[in-house]
Amino acid sequence: MRRTLLLPAAAIALASCGSAAASVPLKTVPTQLAPAAVTAGGTSVAFNLYSPATKRFANAGSSSMVADGRLWQIRTSSTLVGTLEIATFKPKVDLYKKSERQQIISLVMPGSFITTTVDGVQVATSPTPDVNLYLWFGKQMFEVLQARTKGVDPKALLGAIIAYQKPSGQLLPSSVTSRNSG
Repeated sequence: MRRTLLLPAAAIALASCGSAAASVPLKTVPTQLAPAAVTAGGTSVAFNLYSPATKRFANAGSSSMVADGRLWQIRTSSTLVGTLEIATFKPKVDLYKKSERQQIISLVMPGSFITTTVDGVQVATSPTPDVNLYLWFGKQMFEVLQARTKGVDPKALLGAIIAYQKPSGQLLPSSVTSRNSG
């Protein structure tokens, strides 16, 4: 899992072109979207900010589509069972356009993926025998959950995170992300 910790933001950083105008303020990651802890399928997990990733996001370069990013380690006791990445986009990215969302998903998801709805939020998922990868969008941001299939129920963890985040009003509902614009 350590090798893939920063894969989503790195893929998006390399695929971008241009940069946002200096006069437009960049959105910072709403860190309150990462819970301190949740219970997923009867398993209690804790979220800890992984500070070295913050430095990597800051050094992504001016051509990156990502404005800001944070990565949390998800643990049961001392065992790493997943990561949650939250990253904001520069203003030039329009997540209301299906084509832009699809481009981001294709950069992050290895191979094929399926789309599902979790608590009213559209989520792209790419399950493998060892790690499930989930991606969903918020207001000018995206989130990626990587969850091991041992030690925690990945679907229950995803559901617990989205249920925690839903009251914030920061997530794009499936009614927005499933429309056929762009």
